[in-house]
Amino acid sequence: MILNVKMALDPRLVLTVVGLVAALQTACTDDSAVAGSKTASSADGASLDSTGFQGADTSDAVAGADSKGADAALDAGVDAEPIDTADFETASHTALPQLVFGGEAILQHPHVVTVTFDGDPYRAQIEAYNSKLLNLQWWSAVTAGYCDAAGKCIESGDSAVVHLAEKPAMSYTDSTVVGKAATLQDFIKSHIDQQDLPAPATDTLYVLYFPNTTKLTLSEGGGQSAQSCQAFGGYHHSMLYQGKPIAYAVVPECSGGGGGQGSGLSKVETFLFAGSHEIIEAATDPYFVQVQGGEMPGGYNLNTTDYNVIPWMLAFGGGETADLCPYIPGTDLTYADENGQIVARSWSNLAAKGSHNPCVPAPPGPYFNLAPEKKGTHFKLAVDDTYSFVAHAFSDIPTKGWSVQGADLNSMYGGPALLEITFGDNNAQDAKINNGDVLTVNVTRYDGNSATGFPGVVGFLVSTGADGSSHVWPFWTYTKSECPYCP
Repeated sequence: MILNVKMALDPRLVLTVVGLVAALQTACTDDSAVAGSKTASSADGASLDSTGFQGADTSDAVAGADSKGADAALDAGVDAEPIDTADFETASHTALPQLVFGGEAILQHPHVVTVTFDGDPYRAQIEAYNSKLLNLQWWSAVTAGYCDAAGKCIESGDSAVVHLAEKPAMSYTDSTVVGKAATLQDFIKSHIDQQDLPAPATDTLYVLYFPNTTKLTLSEGGGQSAQSCQAFGGYHHSMLYQGKPIAYAVVPECSGGGGGQGSGLSKVETFLFAGSHEIIEAATDPYFVQVQGGEMPGGYNLNTTDYNVIPWMLAFGGGETADLCPYIPGTDLTYADENGQIVARSWSNLAAKGSHNPCVPAPPGPYFNLAPEKKGTHFKLAVDDTYSFVAHAFSDIPTKGWSVQGADLNSMYGGPALLEITFGDNNAQDAKINNGDVLTVNVTRYDGNSATGFPGVVGFLVSTGADGSSHVWPFWTYTKSECPYCP
């Protein structure tokens, strides 16, 4: 999502924005909160979560925000002086976001039921992959610290395999609106009734893999919808069965793209990765709560009542754990690979709180970034005006320094560049920084059509190290007409 990649608008992000804008329109009076937190929620990380596919890869794709890239092509700042290790201390900075618990549930001991169909050529690989997944060190890393209100935390789980002796239908519909036709939910319920699928118990998660001959359509209120292998490569959701909520995830076996999202993964690796993404998010946010106008996440999600974290949701298309560790186009990937198992990196509240790489399992090396002060996380800016804010450079261990440049999400979606981002009094296009440096960031807004579907523009501060590893910090700016209810 950083450099030189033309991206199509992800319809899943449109669903996200529908709920988020509805929340913003409840109006607020300060910089810290949006009134009416129990309004319609986002589609990804709330009413449903979907893994982005191919060009629409600003949200759920195949790496952490620490991707290493030859294409990043930023000055690595190798001539900056290293800090004396003995005197090192991580510099003060705006805190990385924390996902908050919605008060409903987690899957403390997930029981993952993998469902495949007759005629699926990938059946053996899918079943072997999921049988090992919860036994990997990855599972301990991505679940650590995620606990419910009673202090019960996600721990070990187990898995089972169900092979349905039938081929799936050519298409299914699913919906986040209660009472609206959802043939996929009907399918799951009928197969439980017929005892083809095991009856749901505490912490059961059904994960269904559909051949690419089956089209899945997700819909939400407001007439928004998205289709498999065009807008998403997976999602998870919940429904009621005999009056109790059950969690499920859906993974289409999308073809094309040679691994989707430009990842370099094979087709099967891509949708297995998508499955791991949905499984960790379903464990941390399994059930959705019906509220007026939509749904809210019942588990862990970004706090969308806090304007300071809204840029992260807009930037990556969702607010759940794996959403925040997206594939960064234009760079080589450092997706996690444990003993040949390709798995999704996922946001760790524990790591973020310690100013470490929040996308775990993290690769070796330092975590460094440039964090805006809160006045720089979101701000109103008229066309042709410039706004300046202060940002603080930090790293968790000593480094030789790194370089920073700006990036504009709208241009990454194929639209015109709406932001010019420069640094310091001389309006430099990049800057060399190190832990403890304080930098002025200048943002100029230009006129043009939005390609993202949400009000305003997201910009990024892109930090790139000597080894090509990159980390980003998003910010959000908007004109008065684009977001009259924003502060």
